[in-house]
Amino acid sequence: MVDYLKALKRPFSDLDKFIVGIILNLPIPLVKLVSNTIVQGYVLRCGRTAYEKKYELPSWKDVIQLWIRGFLSGLIALIYSLPSLIILFFFLPTILNDVVSDPFNVLYNTINPFYFINTYGYAIVIAWLFSLITSYIIPVALMRWTVEDDIKNAFELRTIFENVLTKKYIVVRSITLLITYAAVILFLAINFAIFGDVKNTTTWNTVSLLLPAIGILVISSIKDYIISIFSYSLYGDVLGEIKKDGREHSRKPK
Repeated sequence: MVDYLKALKRPFSDLDKFIVGIILNLPIPLVKLVSNTIVQGYVLRCGRTAYEKKYELPSWKDVIQLWIRGFLSGLIALIYSLPSLIILFFFLPTILNDVVSDPFNVLYNTINPFYFINTYGYAIVIAWLFSLITSYIIPVALMRWTVEDDIKNAFELRTIFENVLTKKYIVVRSITLLITYAAVILFLAINFAIFGDVKNTTTWNTVSLLLPAIGILVISSIKDYIISIFSYSLYGDVLGEIKKDGREHSRKPK
């Protein structure tokens, strides 16, 4: 049985490891390019131990190995994302022009699909559908590679689709999405509370804007770290459950 409560408590179960993760995930320019990759490798290590039903947070040792894991996971995710990225590439100049000319309008309409259809056409919808599919299967692809320790397992599409179509994974993925969306809404509420009138401000104080912006980036990084540990603990746990169900099914007399 997937242990949701343990997964929810897990990011906070060891204060020292939690602080290390938060520090490494802080939005420090240039440093984040390396430290965030290490964090991603650690997140996968958490998924691996949850697969084994070990919910004690793993150590941060072998940071080079963590970085390699994080880097390769990024490459795997990039490969899966290529179809939607190729479509978006053709719209990139127009999108960038709109972002530069009126960033607030683009930001306020990011959750409005009709805005993007009317502005960029139905190709954007196709790219969006591709991104939905890939974001749904990437966690299983990454966990299969992590658990089996063979990168080819990240691209065994038949097995991956069998896993993602199970009831257990659908439930786990739905719960992680709900928690993620709740955290994003909370983050946007904080963002709006601080920057709600920025668009209409005629005189800006650099310090008064910079400090809240840094605070929001820090809070966002903490949010992302907690959600990642929680989510991949569940992904590892449910993958173990799916594999166990498969073994039990294979032992049943035909």
